[in-house]
Amino acid sequence: MILNRAEFLSQLEAVSPGLSPKEHTEQSSCFAFKKGMVITFNDEIACRIATGVNGMEGVVKAEPLLRVLGKMTEDEIKVEVDEEEDKFVIWGQDDRKRVRILLESEINMPLDKIEKPGEWKKLPEDFTEAITIVKECAAAKSEFFDLTCVHIHPKWIEAFDNDQMTRYYLKTKVGKSVLVRRESIKHIVTMDMTEFSESKTWVHFRNPTGLILSCRRFSDEFRDLSQNFKDLAGDKAGLPKKLIAAAERAEIFSAENKDNNKLMVELKPGDPGWVRITSVGATGDYREVRKIKYRGRKLAFFIAPKLLIELAKRHNECLVSPTALKVDGGKWVYLTSLEVDDANGKTQGDDGG
Repeated sequence: MILNRAEFLSQLEAVSPGLSPKEHTEQSSCFAFKKGMVITFNDEIACRIATGVNGMEGVVKAEPLLRVLGKMTEDEIKVEVDEEEDKFVIWGQDDRKRVRILLESEINMPLDKIEKPGEWKKLPEDFTEAITIVKECAAAKSEFFDLTCVHIHPKWIEAFDNDQMTRYYLKTKVGKSVLVRRESIKHIVTMDMTEFSESKTWVHFRNPTGLILSCRRFSDEFRDLSQNFKDLAGDKAGLPKKLIAAAERAEIFSAENKDNNKLMVELKPGDPGWVRITSVGATGDYREVRKIKYRGRKLAFFIAPKLLIELAKRHNECLVSPTALKVDGGKWVYLTSLEVDDANGKTQGDDGG
C-alpha cells in the first residue's frame, strides 16, 4: 500500500502518549495495527487513530519505526508485510531504500481493559485552557495519590500539590467527580480535543481527525479545597509580561528536576520593588531580576515555570497576604503558600542582585 510518509508519521506521533518504553503492560512500547487503526496502550493511557495501513494486523516496536520515518525524505512510501519472515517492510525512493522491522503477528495488548466510548459530548469551550492552567498544580510524584491527579468536578477543575492549588470554574458536563492522573490528561492540551465520552473506568477525548485518547479515571476522594479559595486580604503586586521570557530562560535548568520542576520567585517591596526568579538544575543555575510595583512584605515562593508563564499571560496583578499569594483570573483562582520574611527581614538577600 502507498502512504504519504509525513501523514503516516503524524498519525504515529499522535498516538505516542500511549507508549511506555518501560513496558508497564505487555507491548506498551509498540504500535498495534488492527482493522485500519494504529493503537497504543500503557495501562493509564490508550490512543487510537485510523491510518492507511489496511488489511494488516500485528505489533511493531515504536522507536525504530518513528526514527526511520523521521529520517526518510520521500513524500510517499510503500508499506507491506513479509509474512514469511514476520517483518513490517517500508520501501522508499523507487524501491532503492528498504527498511524491515520485526512484526509480532499476535496482539497481546490487554485492549479488553478499555471500554468503548459511549455517547460523545461536546467539550466545554474553555476545557483545554482549564487543563493547561490546572495541571501545573498537580504533583509529578507524591505519596498521596490525589495530589498527582487533576480533579474534574461537575462545576470546576482543580489540582493541588501541597504547596499550590488552582481551581478553574466551568460546567464540565461530567456525570460525577472524577480523578485523572496529571501525566495522562496533560496530553490533551496540544491535541485540539473537541468531544469527550465517559465509561466506567475511562474518560475518552476525541478531536476532528478521529484521534481518540482515553485516560484511566479513578473514583478516589479528592480533598476539599473550597475553604482555601475564599476571600484573601493582602497587598497588590504586579505580574509584568517580561516574566514570561524570564521564566522560559530559567526553565532551561529547572526542567532538569523532572519530578520537581519549579522556580523560586522572590518579591521585595519598594518604589520600585523587584521580583527575582531563580532556577537550579544539575548542570547550572539561572537568576533574573525585574522591577515591579509592590509595597508588601519581602517573601518568596516556588512555582512551576509553565504555570508562571500562563499566569503572566492572562493577568497582570496578584494579591499577597502574610501566608499566601493569590491570582484571581475571574474564571479561575491560583493560590500558593509563601516563605515569608524572618525576624531580620531577610530571605535570600536584600540587594535584588
